[in-house]
Amino acid sequence: MVAEPPTEPVTTVNADGTKEILNTDGTKTDVTATGVATTVAADGTKTVEDGNKRTVTAAGGAVTTVLTNADGTTTTTKPDGTVETTAVTAPSTTASTVELDEEAQGAAEIEMAIAQAETTKLVAEAASALSEKLVADEVATAAAEQTSEAQAVLLEEQSLLADEEAVDATLAEEEALGEIAVNSDLLTKTSDVLEQAEVQQKLDEAQDRAKELAARKLKAEAAKAEYLAKAAEAKAKAEAARAKAIEIKLAKEKAARARARAEAELKAKTERLNAKVREQALKEAIRAARRKNLTRFGCELAAKTEANEDEAEQIYATAVDVVNRVKAFNKSLTETDAGFKPEYIGCFKDPKRNDRDLPHIYKNYARTKKADCLAAAKKAGYKFIGLQYGGECWMGNDFGRFGQYDDSKCSQKCHLEKDTICGGSWRNSVYEVGAYDPVTKRAETAKEVSASVEGIIADIDEARGNAAVAHKLADELAYLTGADL
Repeated sequence: MVAEPPTEPVTTVNADGTKEILNTDGTKTDVTATGVATTVAADGTKTVEDGNKRTVTAAGGAVTTVLTNADGTTTTTKPDGTVETTAVTAPSTTASTVELDEEAQGAAEIEMAIAQAETTKLVAEAASALSEKLVADEVATAAAEQTSEAQAVLLEEQSLLADEEAVDATLAEEEALGEIAVNSDLLTKTSDVLEQAEVQQKLDEAQDRAKELAARKLKAEAAKAEYLAKAAEAKAKAEAARAKAIEIKLAKEKAARARARAEAELKAKTERLNAKVREQALKEAIRAARRKNLTRFGCELAAKTEANEDEAEQIYATAVDVVNRVKAFNKSLTETDAGFKPEYIGCFKDPKRNDRDLPHIYKNYARTKKADCLAAAKKAGYKFIGLQYGGECWMGNDFGRFGQYDDSKCSQKCHLEKDTICGGSWRNSVYEVGAYDPVTKRAETAKEVSASVEGIIADIDEARGNAAVAHKLADELAYLTGADL
């Protein structure tokens, strides 16, 4: 979990005299023993302050230098090499000493605000460029993930076909071996030469067919292994793409926050600069009038600030709850048995081939997920399913004619769901189909999430209103105290 930035700057003094300052925007400032301060923003912009000189290096390498001269003027060197010098307006010779000092200070603050606004503008432009690049990366990563997932599904289907081919070859091989045994027995019992020749020919044909089927089975098994390996590789690529998508999403959010902070800071600095220019000519009588109501507005501002902090904590808690609900909802959409309420009954015996305990098979011996088997049985109107031999799906309305095993005898994991048991060889893991209503289940969860989202939007709107009042009071307080001059 990422730590929240401090509400006030936190300074750590090292043994060698250097300092580390953790700022309220999450950045860190390193200060050398000689007083040189270096700050690196989230977008890579580096700011170095050395006495009266500030050097700003953008992430792309553009350098802007601002130098405050002894006479109060500032010299700005821009990335394109142009130099601008701003002079301080000469004060009136009839002004008092206090007024001259105030005007000089105000002019210096205006020049500093201009330089800060230029720096913040560069930060905002760099953050905007980074956001655009991350959007393009996100689209490319999503396309790669979809391609890999589609390849994985296709390869798994091919592996299932190869598995069916191997099963068919095995059955045919067993039949050929049976013919070999019968013809071998006839060959030893008959003494007729013609009959021996006919039996020998059948025996040779059966042996050739058995060899051919054995080779066919080996080829199918090798193809299955190859398809499964390629499917695993495709899944790994898809997983890597998903991980990359998460990284890009986090980077996008970080860049968006940096851009929003820079734009908000630029707007605020521009507004403060305009206010300084407007208020520079105000007289001492207006300042006195401002100070008159200092205490009253200060108390109101403090009260509103405290209320906003409490509401911010409540909004954060609500947001966490909404995120958790959304995660739970997304997880419910991918549950193995989402919408079903199957009841496991037990492990039951299945006889050999001709008389099945549950007589109807789904997808002709293909490996099947439990949820797909349940859905097929529900659609066909059957009450029970049996998962056998790693994923064969059998179904019917009665079972148990051939006896029940202990549950430990059904121990073969499903081919497509390693956390689910799919019976065993000639053994069924029997489930009752039960209710199926995924639409209602998801609709109820979605309704709860929607209500939570509506609640947090209402909280945010209320907080915005309070924040607007607090900002208004802050502006009035600044106006009354002369803090913006």
